Amino acid sequence: MNNRLKSESLWHGLALAVINDGNVDDDEIVMLYSLLCQYKDMKPGGALPELKSLIERICSDKVVTSAERQGLLRFLKAFVSTKTPNEKGAAFEEYVITCFDNKEYRLIEWRSDKHIPNWGGPASCQWPDLVMEHIGRRERVAIECKYRSLPRSGQVEWARPDQIYNYTQYEKREKIPVYVALGLGGAPESPKAFYIARLRHMKEPIMSLQDLDRFLVKSQVVELDLDRK
Repeated sequence: MNNRLKSESLWHGLALAVINDGNVDDDEIVMLYSLLCQYKDMKPGGALPELKSLIERICSDKVVTSAERQGLLRFLKAFVSTKTPNEKGAAFEEYVITCFDNKEYRLIEWRSDKHIPNWGGPASCQWPDLVMEHIGRRERVAIECKYRSLPRSGQVEWARPDQIYNYTQYEKREKIPVYVALGLGGAPESPKAFYIARLRHMKEPIMSLQDLDRFLVKSQVVELDLDRK
């Protein structure tokens, strides 16, 4: 199977093409189901397995009614309206940037995650998302941005151990402090809770809400203590 079918962005594009004329015809249903059947390792509970089950239900009697076509159309429209993981990440990164005073800080780097199946992405994808510079002091900080929808049992899995290692190595190599910006709940562009902590306080991939509480940003503008090493 072509690994491109595992791209959620590609599925958004397919769904958008199908709903473009406001109808889902038989050929489009067959095409969608054929592609879904090639996708052998779909995560349970996701949108794609749900789409596959929906098509199987409406085709079980070999007759697709007008109401069933409209139901499928509504599902595809809802799927298209949701953000892909990359879109969520970009929206949260933009939120983080705008939480800084642009008279005090300027944006030096904004890395985007790019990936090609069977090839991977650039080494820079392993580094923190943002590099900001304090205009007056000419000091730079790197910021890794993570958004999570909900905690689980009062805990947040914010990163993998290998990612934390990469951020630590970046901090040592570049000799600039690395911060973690964590958005929790709400929407990526407007999280319900927003935390910023030095990487050295985020050494564990899973953090409790109680441990995160001291890093909660309570004001509209992020203020970093650059004198605290």
